Amino acid sequence: MELKEYLKILQKNLWLIIVTTILVALFAYVFTLRQPITYEANANLTIIPKPNTELKNVYEYDGYYALQAASIFSLTMASWMQNPDTVAEIYKTSGYKIDKGQTSKSLSKLIKPTASPNTFSLGLQLKNKDKTKVQKLTKAAIEVAQNKTAEFNKTAGSKINFEVTASEPAILEVVPKKALNTGIGAVAGLVLGIFLAFVLEYFRK
Repeated sequence: MELKEYLKILQKNLWLIIVTTILVALFAYVFTLRQPITYEANANLTIIPKPNTELKNVYEYDGYYALQAASIFSLTMASWMQNPDTVAEIYKTSGYKIDKGQTSKSLSKLIKPTASPNTFSLGLQLKNKDKTKVQKLTKAAIEVAQNKTAEFNKTAGSKINFEVTASEPAILEVVPKKALNTGIGAVAGLVLGIFLAFVLEYFRK
């Protein structure tokens, strides 16, 4: 089939392509309008190694390995934040009850921890439709992380203890992107319309 034949098919079914493009774009626009505004909380936990003897210079031999231990400990904290039992404790600390129907899998996805390689910090991200709730859950997550670290220090019996400090959580309002989603819908509708045009032409023959 030559290019002229392809163009002829598209021209012949132009109405179908236009209608499909408009309908899919309209669907994407309406769907976006129905999406609620959500709130995203971001906090950063800093892990400070506390050896039994205060280090004058963290770049000394013992200090270097203390920082390495703190970097590894950040991965441990990340696993805590994805543990359903820890999340249940965070809900309890925040004063909220776990929503009905939530599973262990959904609880493990409540908090998105981000441990940067070779650093001793851990980022936490939570999303919720309720601004007050996401604020309280984030602060509760920080409190639980600090409490679990204190328990770890007692039970581990290591020469290095860890102290966790946290930044004030930043709350961002996430508004559905109507223009972007509508544009994506229009492109998807255009592709679908062209596909349907060729399918329709095939059955006509």
